[in-house]
Amino acid sequence: MFINKAKSFNRILHNYDTGAADRGQVEFSFELHRKAMKFHLENKDKQPGSLDLKNGADHINQSTGIKITPEQLSDILALFPSERIKLAEYGISDTEVREGLYNVACCFFSGCEAPAYDEIDIDRFIKHLQEQAVLMGYTCSYPASENM
Repeated sequence: MFINKAKSFNRILHNYDTGAADRGQVEFSFELHRKAMKFHLENKDKQPGSLDLKNGADHINQSTGIKITPEQLSDILALFPSERIKLAEYGISDTEVREGLYNVACCFFSGCEAPAYDEIDIDRFIKHLQEQAVLMGYTCSYPASENM
């Protein structure tokens, strides 16, 4: 679920009010937000099945090197309901779900959103992610430099 920062949203509203932005596009983005909120409310109690959780845990292991069990992923997803709902509804084959799970791992273990690969030194980031995971009691399947 995408939520704008207040400063960015203020700029959008200003551009909308002054006509600097295409009103149709801005209205469409507002409509998408309303639809997303409706989807999340309608599915607020949805839980991923055991296969979804296994596949999600495997994806996090493959993308970060951090080993988590399906049960641990279920606990972590309790803190990220939007991603829990999407995993339950769409499964791991959905690109948005996979990206969301990677972001969940980044947020949970490092307190940082998932970076775009061209933004930072990804080896350094994954190493930090793994170090934080180990400090939280998790293990890693490979050192950061082996996956890159």
